[in-house]
Parts: sequence; C-alpha cells; structure tokens
Amino acid sequence: MTKLFDPILPKQFFRGFPEIVEDINIQSIQCPICYDVCTDAVIENACGHTFCSKCLEQLFKTSKDGIIKCPQTRTTFTKDQTGPNRALRDLISQLKVACVQKYKGCLWQGSYFQLEKHLKNECRKVRLKCLNTECNFLKKRRFAENHISQCEFRLIACHMCNQKFTAKNFKEHEGSCSNRLILCPYGCLKMVKSCDCQKHFNEECLNKVIECEFKADGCSFKSKRLGYQDHLKEAYDFHIKLLRSRIENVQKEYSNLANEVQANGELSAIENLQKTIQKKTLEVAILKEELEATKQTNEKLFSQNQQLERALMDMQREDGFSINESVEFYDVDRSLNENDYEDEQISSESSQTIEDNRSRQGFRFDVQKEGWMYKKSKFLKKWRMRWFVLTSTYLYSYQQEKNYSRPTEQISLRTIRNISEQTLEAGFYTIQIRQKDGVIFHLKTNVEEEKDSWIREIQKCLENKNRLF
Repeated sequence: MTKLFDPILPKQFFRGFPEIVEDINIQSIQCPICYDVCTDAVIENACGHTFCSKCLEQLFKTSKDGIIKCPQTRTTFTKDQTGPNRALRDLISQLKVACVQKYKGCLWQGSYFQLEKHLKNECRKVRLKCLNTECNFLKKRRFAENHISQCEFRLIACHMCNQKFTAKNFKEHEGSCSNRLILCPYGCLKMVKSCDCQKHFNEECLNKVIECEFKADGCSFKSKRLGYQDHLKEAYDFHIKLLRSRIENVQKEYSNLANEVQANGELSAIENLQKTIQKKTLEVAILKEELEATKQTNEKLFSQNQQLERALMDMQREDGFSINESVEFYDVDRSLNENDYEDEQISSESSQTIEDNRSRQGFRFDVQKEGWMYKKSKFLKKWRMRWFVLTSTYLYSYQQEKNYSRPTEQISLRTIRNISEQTLEAGFYTIQIRQKDGVIFHLKTNVEEEKDSWIREIQKCLENKNRLF
C-alpha cells in the first residue's frame, strides 16, 4: 500500500507536541520561549538553557548584529555558541504519546519516535492519496484497501507484449494485442500470433496452395503444401529433364549472343576504317590544293625573276654598269624599299588606300592562307577574334572576314626569327611568333588541325623567303 498511496499527515502533527500519556515533569522539557516541548532541543553554552531550534532561529533573524539575549538570564550569546541538546532530544523521542487522530477514534499509543511511522503506515484515520496518474482518490485508509484492486488508472502489464496499460484500457488492448495467440485462420489448426498470420501462411501453413518451383521450366503442378514434398519425390526424373532442356536453351542463347557481339565488333571495325579513309582522303585533297597553290606561287616568282633580269639588262645597256654591279645595286635598293614598307604604319589618315597597297604588293593574287584565329593584344593582354591573311611576304590581321582594309596588325616574314606551338589553356592550341627584335605575337585556335596548318604554311613561306633572298 505504501507504494500505491501517498499518506496525507494531519495538521495536528505539525502544529504542536502530541498528548503525553505518562507521568513526567513537563517543565523540564519545555521551551522557555514557546512553552511547548522541545522536540528539536538546542542548548546555548553561555548560561546552559535549552530552547526550540525554531524559536532561536526566529530570534537570530530579528537581530541585526547576530547577538541575542537569553530570555531568562539576559546573557548575550551568538549562533556559534549554540548546539543540539542530544540528551534531551533522546529523552523526548522516547516519551509515550497518543496518536494525534485520537479525537477521531484512533486508540494507538507509543513512543514519539514511532508516531510518524504509525501515521504513514498504520493509522486508519489518516487519508491516503492514490499515486496512479489521473486518479483523484483521497480517502481514509480503510477505504483505500478496496480501491487498490478497483482503481481504473492502475497499470497492468500485458503478458503477451510486456507493455503496460491502465485497467481502463487493458481490456480493449487485450482483444487487439498483436502478440495474442489465435487459431490459424486458414484451417491448419496451429496456434500462431495474430501479427504473424500472413508470414505463417506464406511459409508454414499446410493448407496453402503452392506451385512447383520448376514452373518456369514447364512443370504445371499445383497442390497444398502438405503434399508438395511427395510431388518432388515422384517427379524427380521429370524435373531433371526440364533442367537439362533449360541448360541447352541457355547455351544456344549464349552462342547466338556471342555471334552477334562478334558481328557487331567487325562492323564497328569496318566503320572506323571507313572514317579513317575519309579523313585521310580529305587530308590528301588539302595537300593537293596546297601543292597547286605552291606551284602557282613558284610560277609567279619565276615570272618576276625574269622581269627583274630583263630590267637589269636594260639598266646595264643604258648606264654602262656590269651585270654583277647591277645585281648588287638592285638588291640593296630592293632591301631598302622592303624595309621602308615593313616600317610604314597603315592608318586612316594615310592618303594612299589599302587597295593601292594590295595591288602594289601583289596581295590580291598572293594569299597563301586565311581564316579566323584569336590574337592576344600587346598592351591589354586580351584575346580578340581576328581574320588572318598570310601572303608570301606578310601576315595580316583584320577585324572582319574578307574585308582587307585597315589591318589591325601586319608582320613581315623577314622579321620572324622562329615560330612554335604552346598549350596555355585547356581546349586551345597556341602559336607563338617571335621576331628578331624580341617582340612576341600570341595566336590561338581551338582546332588542332587548324593550328598545324597555320604553322606549316608560315614555315613554308619563310623557307621560300630564305631561298629567294
């Protein structure tokens, strides 16, 4: 009962000392302040008087400096000069007293030390409060004995799932507990848990109709699980034949699949070979075009050389120079003219048009290669798309395609020291042109074949330039 109820001690137990039922000099155990029995006696060492601990505490609270006077002798003392009177406390705890519920009919008598235990565990006049959650029971102990077995809020443990429920809800749970044992609903007369019925039916129930595990191979047998083992024994040879047939079919499928894979591999190789042939054919066509352009350039150069030789012969007849001196004089003059042209700047203020410059240099008929490339600016170091035109003597760049007016850059092939390729960033192929004066031009394209073609054409023009001059 002590675990199910919380006793409510009567107020009389706290208000004062209970009735003493034996002969004793009451004045020897009284507090001189409250004139009640010193249940928790405290003695002061200054004059030896004994008081209740509550009375002394109240006096010290009213004192500002922590010093009080003895109510009998007016002797001053502090809290440090007090201590428990253990002898008096033991004497008082052994006094024979009556129950504080005596006026309600309780006849108990015993030592003051046992009074609190009597009130909590034995006194039938004390009210008890039920400790079950939400229960409002608060009655005397004699009514509490019947309440223990009738409280709707007492906890009851389910022996099937080990969960606890209030008595009010236990009956409802007992009828729906997932772990309760029931008779197999499929008729095999076996007791199973309600939550395992489907699992039992699928795996154990003898009344379930199942199909033969060799159904995919051609066995159409169906029966209850009870007779399935007999079928496996009786149809053993038949199942072996089905398995052999299945193995043969798998082998045929594997063979057909291997043939298809081989055929697909040969077709792929043929396609790759055809692509390679097409690529090489295109490269051959490009090389033929380049060869034809080179032949035309050589023919033009040969015609120009013949004209120069005739001009030199005419100068020899008119001025009387020797042939060797004429040639040397003409070379110097031509070198000076070309250097002058290399250093001239094409601007919008020039009185001579770009078309006249192209006609004078043979630009219109001397294009070796042209196309789009990126060029890195000298000062801002930014990449810009430009239309490049390569002739036998110069490399030009323009802002627009096929618009040959006002080039943004012109590089004389005679000033080029070397040309090389670099890889500065992913996805682009860079061409570096270094001049004899140390100036470097950076060009780039995202097509590797285009990069190789430009380097090849520029080097070809440089070789022709070196052979001529």
